[in-house]
Amino acid sequence: MIGDPVTYQLKSDDVVTITLIICVFLVTIASVMIGKPWQRKIAQLPLFNFRQNDAMVTVTPGGIQPFLVLQMELAISILLLDISFRMSPQVTEPPLPSLVLLAYFMLLASAFFIFRWLSYKFVLWMFVPSGQIPLIMESWINSVCFEGVLLLLFLMIDIYFNIPYVLFFILLFIVSFIPRFWQFYWLKKLFCLNLYGSLLIFLYFCALESVPLLFIAFGTRSLNRYLLFNI
Repeated sequence: MIGDPVTYQLKSDDVVTITLIICVFLVTIASVMIGKPWQRKIAQLPLFNFRQNDAMVTVTPGGIQPFLVLQMELAISILLLDISFRMSPQVTEPPLPSLVLLAYFMLLASAFFIFRWLSYKFVLWMFVPSGQIPLIMESWINSVCFEGVLLLLFLMIDIYFNIPYVLFFILLFIVSFIPRFWQFYWLKKLFCLNLYGSLLIFLYFCALESVPLLFIAFGTRSLNRYLLFNI
C-alpha cells in the first residue's frame, strides 16, 4: 500500500537552513561592529533614542547598515517562500530548486526595499526641510534593520516549530507593526509636536508603508502563480 506523499517543509531544506545561518552571521557581525556596551550605543541611534529631545543624535555606524539590510532582504525572501508554501499546502516538491526560488524572492524583496526608499526620499524632498532628511532616512533604515531582526526570530520559530496558520499571521502582523509604530512615534516626537503636523505625518506614514506592502503582496501572488503552476 502506497502512503500519501510527504509535503514540502522548509525545515528539511538545507538551502533555507544555510540562509538562516547566514542571517544570524550578518546580525552577529553588525552587533560586533557596534561595539560595547552595545545596548547603550543602540539607545543613542536614530529611532531608538526615546530620551532625546532634539535631533542631535549619534550617527549610526555606516558599516553595519549594509549587513542588516542584506539580512532583512534574506529574511523577507524566506518569509515569502514560507507564505507561498503555506498558501499551497498540497505541494510536495518545489517546482524549481529552492536556491532559485529564494533568488526570485530576493529580487522581489530588493525591489520592495528600493521602492520604499525612493518613496520616502520623494515625500521627504517634497515636504520636509532638507536639513532633516538625512536623519529621518537614517531612522527609517534603522527601522528596516530592526524589522529584519524581528523577522529572523519569527521565521526561526515558525520554520522549526510549525506555528498554526492563524497564529502565524497574527505574529507576522505584530512583527510588522512594531517597527512601523516605533518609527511613527519617534518621528512624531521629534518633528511634529502639534496636531496638524501629527496628522500629516500619520497620513504620509500610512501611504508610504501601505503602498509598498500592497506592491509586494501582489508581486508575490503573481510570482507564485508563475513559479508553482507554469513551470
